[in-house]
Amino acid sequence: MSSNIHLVDQTFTQSIFDKEITSEKDLKLAIQIQGDAISYLVETIKDKSISIIKKVSINDSKSLRDILNKDEWINKKFKTVCIALESSVRSIIPDSLYDEKLKEDYLTFSHANVSKNHAISTEQLLTIKAKQVFAVDKTILSALLKQHQNAKIYSTNGTWLKLILEDHKDSLAKKVCLRIGKNTFDMAVVKKGVLLYNNTFQFEQKDGLLYYFLFACKQLNIDLTLTELIIHSETILSNELSAIFSAYAPKTTFAKPTSNVKISSNIKKQTIPSMSNLFALSQCE
Repeated sequence: MSSNIHLVDQTFTQSIFDKEITSEKDLKLAIQIQGDAISYLVETIKDKSISIIKKVSINDSKSLRDILNKDEWINKKFKTVCIALESSVRSIIPDSLYDEKLKEDYLTFSHANVSKNHAISTEQLLTIKAKQVFAVDKTILSALLKQHQNAKIYSTNGTWLKLILEDHKDSLAKKVCLRIGKNTFDMAVVKKGVLLYNNTFQFEQKDGLLYYFLFACKQLNIDLTLTELIIHSETILSNELSAIFSAYAPKTTFAKPTSNVKISSNIKKQTIPSMSNLFALSQCE
């Protein structure tokens, strides 16, 4: 079960009630649903400052619907809404080959588990001049779009890829990046803004996480004694991950969750969780 997080700049919420911010149209909402949690943030568009960060555990579809229907902020009106949903059914297609009429075929060609319960969407990966086609739960997407009809939809993997490709676009050395969730992890290899590898693995125990990671590195001929490993994790603490990887990947570092965002000074005094993917989503237009 994920730990709940609720960080609020009280001066910001007071300004809303005092009408200092004229309407919710001055605000941006970024929502991420992944694993057993929904997280979101609220950003003031004018100064691009994040004033609310919230993460709530969800047990099932009913608890998710309750949050979507009753949460104080999710139900407000926003000028911009960005939503990232988890998807293991996805394919990256170069822009030069992409045909909108074939987007469903791109998925069914490589994934047998595309069904009528899926909604198919696309997102642009500008750095590598490609589109990622992905399938998400149709019921969840419909519930979100009922409240925010003009929301822009992304996959959690796509949001993360944009983040790491931008972060390492000038790096001459190959980088291995991991994004670790509750029972899945994404692995990508990047160099000079080029995506060399991208895959998702499922695991049950932490030793399974290490096994699949080492197996992939062996298949890719990656020497972990010479290659930097960068970890993004919203579930497993960094000290636990250090214990898992240190013997195999001595050049392990952990992504800073707030490196590219502005957070209200009234929140900075509090503990900021490792939510780099949500922060990256807030920068999507």
